[in-house]
Amino acid sequence: DSVVTKTSADGRTVTISRDADGNGTIDQTQTNVVEMDGSQVETISDLGPGGIVRDNTVITTSNDGLTITTQWQFSGSGPVDRTRTDVTVKNIDGSTTETVTDRNSDNSIFQTGVLTTSADGLTKTLQEDMTGKGYIDHTETTTINADGSSRTVTQDKNASLAVTDETITTVSADGLTKTVQEDTSGSGNYNFTSTTTKRIDGSTLTTGQYVNSSNAVIKRV
Repeated sequence: DSVVTKTSADGRTVTISRDADGNGTIDQTQTNVVEMDGSQVETISDLGPGGIVRDNTVITTSNDGLTITTQWQFSGSGPVDRTRTDVTVKNIDGSTTETVTDRNSDNSIFQTGVLTTSADGLTKTLQEDMTGKGYIDHTETTTINADGSSRTVTQDKNASLAVTDETITTVSADGLTKTVQEDTSGSGNYNFTSTTTKRIDGSTLTTGQYVNSSNAVIKRV
């Protein structure tokens, strides 16, 4: 494979051409431009036989790095097929809120997500509408405890916002032990539990068990 990089005289434009398979034909081009206001525009094009554009991606980043807009053209021509806006807001209390919205070519919502991080960085909450239907169907909350261990609670919900499944993942401070509890039906009963331990030789050992509604073990794995 080969890569050719060219930089403009003013240093604001960098063009990269890649021959990924070494057959002498350019497979991808990438152009990075720094605008006068400090924002950046990155354009990536994948090329097919004869240099025909197969798809395009344009990423625009604001000068403060807090707003990123990505546009995808899946077919290489015509209108933009999907647009993602990724906006991070620094709140007065020191926390941050990152909102990601994906829209289709007709401007309808494909999916959305909001990630909130506490001022101390110890708590992160993610809320997602993964289907674009206008309701939060997936949430994740991760908390870093005082001893360095972490606990992540993940929930999936239906259109009525009832929990359909829940997973609690706990990781020890040294990262050597991970425990997963799963409620696969949203009934409030954690019917599967597994523990993964990293051994001193680098190998891992995972043990798990299924329980019924009375918490009696019905299967070990």
